[in-house]
Amino acid sequence: MNKTILVDNAHGQKNWEQTGFASRSLETTLAYLDNDLQKEGFSLIQHNTRFDDISLKSTKGIIIPSPTGVFNPKSSEWEWSQETLFSGREIDDILSFIRNGGRLFASSYRFGDPFTKTNLSSVFSVLGCILNSEATIDLDFFEKVHPLHTTFSTNKKCMSEEWACKGVMSVEWRPVTTFTLLSTYDIQPIVSVPRNCIRLQWPGRKTIFDSAPICVAGCYGKGRFVLAGGPHFFESTSLGLINSADNSKFTSNLFNWLFSDHSESTDLSLENKNSEDRCNDNSHLKCSVRRSIWNKVLRVGTNKEKEMSLLEFVEQFLTEIEFLTLDSKHIWSHDRESEIDLVFQCTSTKPLWNKCRGIVPVECKNWNASVGAPEISRFADKLDRTSSKIGIFVARSFTSQAWSTVSKTRTKNNVVIALINEEDLDAYIENKASNVNIIESSIIRSTLL
Repeated sequence: MNKTILVDNAHGQKNWEQTGFASRSLETTLAYLDNDLQKEGFSLIQHNTRFDDISLKSTKGIIIPSPTGVFNPKSSEWEWSQETLFSGREIDDILSFIRNGGRLFASSYRFGDPFTKTNLSSVFSVLGCILNSEATIDLDFFEKVHPLHTTFSTNKKCMSEEWACKGVMSVEWRPVTTFTLLSTYDIQPIVSVPRNCIRLQWPGRKTIFDSAPICVAGCYGKGRFVLAGGPHFFESTSLGLINSADNSKFTSNLFNWLFSDHSESTDLSLENKNSEDRCNDNSHLKCSVRRSIWNKVLRVGTNKEKEMSLLEFVEQFLTEIEFLTLDSKHIWSHDRESEIDLVFQCTSTKPLWNKCRGIVPVECKNWNASVGAPEISRFADKLDRTSSKIGIFVARSFTSQAWSTVSKTRTKNNVVIALINEEDLDAYIENKASNVNIIESSIIRSTLL
């Protein structure tokens, strides 16, 4: 039986060194995989050229660590490089290889292809897996470390296949992207986003509260594949988590299923074990009441009525949070130069709220047009007149310049302004997300801009 596995090193994996970290290679991040698979009789070979039907002909499987473009140290961003992209011919040869019985393991990276400037999604999409451009972030770890350096844990409630979680109680991850699975393909989610995490889309600044797969497995023709939204769970270097929780056992389960020749069923489970009903028994009533109040916000006529209706809605939205208490309305500064719509006292002990110093100013604009940069700058000036370094700005929508101003304000004044738009409020109205998750994810979103 052929036991040769090719490890991709031709699509930017070595470019990770340009960021100051180790390349994604057999000698570094993949050391555990190399040792573990060698025990099973497999031989891992680093492959430094493009895949083609000749190189794949005598191979059991291929491993594609997170590919990249080229890193620009001046902008601290990845850039596209034709040399590291998967060619159309190469993708055809990989798919033909799997269809004829080959095995594929591949890993993306947080925020997906738009961030690392690669086209791994072109391989995944033909297998029925749409790679999303997101990062999965645990709300509870914000401010302890940088959000993108946090970890989150998934237990058996987040795992949908018994063969993958044998001997596994929990698996640790760093922020990863997610997948959208096409229903007509033979694919199954292995691990999905836990409830305490949010999905932050990039680009687009959109927060998604629903769960989605972060690791999937499937069959394509006679072959098999396992795809992951991020690499750290199986890696061995300082940022790797292979020695955390039950990561090593989970990883062994994945590769045992992938490279073995037994015919374990991969049919999709009818029951989605990881999903949790976010709505309680009276959810429909809640949605109806919230929607009727919001419709009033949209219907009212005069500018003053518009502002007052949104203020009433936001006041209710925030006072439902147990650690926020309304302190005052329409409060003026001592010099009468600025007015703040609402001020809340905050008693949360979570690190995320440390900068508010017990006070959270709130600004509301019920405009048909998008709120722009000048309004954000004025609110930042108002925040400077308080002791708080966290403010909330609620409006129907914001211009791209408004989002940019949030970033500039954070850098210049060390002030975080959480922008909440109609899309965020819709998640609350429809009971898809709690008001706490919406507020805290908005703070994180503004921090990462």
